[in-house]
Amino acid sequence: MNQDDLKKLKETNSCPTGDFEGADLSGMDLRRANLSGAALKKANLSNADLTEANLSVADLSHANLQEAMIRQANLEGTLLVDADLRHANLGSANLMFADLSKADLYKANFRKANLREANLRKANLLFANLSRANLTGADLSGADLSGANLSFAKGATLNKAELCNTTTPDGVISNRNC
Repeated sequence: MNQDDLKKLKETNSCPTGDFEGADLSGMDLRRANLSGAALKKANLSNADLTEANLSVADLSHANLQEAMIRQANLEGTLLVDADLRHANLGSANLMFADLSKADLYKANFRKANLREANLRKANLLFANLSRANLTGADLSGADLSGANLSFAKGATLNKAELCNTTTPDGVISNRNC
């Protein structure tokens, strides 16, 4: 982690392409921050407020984003591989082309989120709220969607996904793989 980048972020709320690898940013107010392309691998952003932040093409692999507020944020093309997003609020966020493979998304809120072409392979989506989300072209193979809400989700392709007690896009509760 670069201390100058951290100082710049705190002073200006902007540090695109900054190095915050392993940084403890838990609970920080980063609303509307510009962190596009930033290195945030293994960073602790639990309980941080990232509402309307620009995190496009940032590396958040293995980051802790538990209970983070990430509503209406831009995460297009962001790496969230193996990230911890349990109970995170990503409502109306742009996650087009984001890589969320193997991420823990337990009880995460993706209501009205854009997950078009997102990689959700082997992600834990237990009890996640994906209602009204755009899942067109998203890869959900091997994902666990047990108990998830997919009502009115657009473009959901659910082959090879675990669907025990999942509300599917047509409103039917699936008991597949229970």
